[in-house]
Amino acid sequence: MVISIAVYFTRILIQQNEITVLKQEKIIQQKKEREYLRLMEEGDHWLTKSHWHNARFDYKKAQEIFPNDYAVNYRILKAYILECENDCNNCNKAKNVLGKMIAAFTEKKLELMPLIEKLKTVQECLSLKG
Repeated sequence: MVISIAVYFTRILIQQNEITVLKQEKIIQQKKEREYLRLMEEGDHWLTKSHWHNARFDYKKAQEIFPNDYAVNYRILKAYILECENDCNNCNKAKNVLGKMIAAFTEKKLELMPLIEKLKTVQECLSLKG
C-alpha cells in the first residue's frame, strides 16, 4: 500500500515536471519568435532607407534564430539585389545567395523570378566596374 502511494505521487511529480518543461519550452519559443519579428522589422526599416548593410545585419541576426525560414532568407537576398541594382555593389554575392536560395527553396522558384530578373542588372554593373 505504501509503495503504491509512493509510485502514485512520483507519477504526479513527473507529470508536473513534464508540464513545467513544456511551458518553459513554449516561453523560450515565444521569446525567439518575438526577437525574430523585431529583427525583421528593424531590417525592413533599414531596407526602406537603402541602408543595405544595416538591413542585412538585422536579417542575419534573425536568420540565426530561424536559419531555414524562407522569409528571412528572401529578405537577405533582396537586400543584396537592391544594393547591386542601386549601387553596383555586392552583385556577385547577390548571385551566390540567389543560387543558394533556388537550391534550398525549389518550390519557391516562381516567387523568386522577379528577383532573378532584377539581378540581370549584374552584368551591367560588373562590366561598368571591370
